[in-house]
Amino acid sequence: AFIQKYRKDVTGVLSGWDRVRIRGMQRILANVGGMMSYLSHVGVWLKDFGAFVERTCLAVRQASEQAARRLDRPVLYLSSSAVDKYEQAQTIAEQDQVQEGLVCVFSCVEPCQAYKVQPDRVTKMISLQKALRKCVHLYHYWRHKDFGLMHARLQTWFPFTIEVCFNGRSWLARQMEQHGLGYQQRDNCFTWLEDVHASQMLMEQLRRFHWPPFLQSIADQIHPLQKDLLQGFRTEYYWSMTESEWATDVIFGSSQALARIYPSLVAGAMTTFAI
Repeated sequence: AFIQKYRKDVTGVLSGWDRVRIRGMQRILANVGGMMSYLSHVGVWLKDFGAFVERTCLAVRQASEQAARRLDRPVLYLSSSAVDKYEQAQTIAEQDQVQEGLVCVFSCVEPCQAYKVQPDRVTKMISLQKALRKCVHLYHYWRHKDFGLMHARLQTWFPFTIEVCFNGRSWLARQMEQHGLGYQQRDNCFTWLEDVHASQMLMEQLRRFHWPPFLQSIADQIHPLQKDLLQGFRTEYYWSMTESEWATDVIFGSSQALARIYPSLVAGAMTTFAI
């Protein structure tokens, strides 16, 4: 209805994914029963769980960081999770003129869902329980040939959850460049498109992207010990989209046309939407 109302001033509309977060879980390790089965599979008693976890997680962290050290890319510890990691990675990429490939790895202590061994005073036994804890997370940032600056986060404690984050608008920009389509972009918004219809058709292709092999290749890269640790115990990650932004860019023919209705848009947003 909005586009129909102002159709004489609107020159194009583009809809598609903006920022997307996909989570990878090794589901057999993400529940107490599966974790107990895994410990039995690798021959670890609950009384030795703490030492086993510390030893394993240190090995996972070192293996994950090894690729960066081998490529002579920086591995930096961040004292606060509030630091804008994307901005820092972008600065490093520009300073080091990284056009494609690994930019850097950040390590940061953040909350996570993990496990603890808890004694039971009644039964005089110990049991494995889920717990909210803190551990080191590793953020790998790349300049990908198709997705631009993107990252994946690895939780270095069991169950080694992975999150992959990318920007659909960055993907589209690279697709348009490959197809020779002109565009202008400010931050994450397209302000001009040479061919709106062709751009929208390209954007639609991202919805049909074959995700599993792409995501598993990222898991293999940032968590190279996964198969060795599980020893044949259901090694693949299960992927699900946990956050996604579906954005629509409405392009006006002139700044004056948009300026005429902009005050009412702001007022409508302030009175209609709540934080």
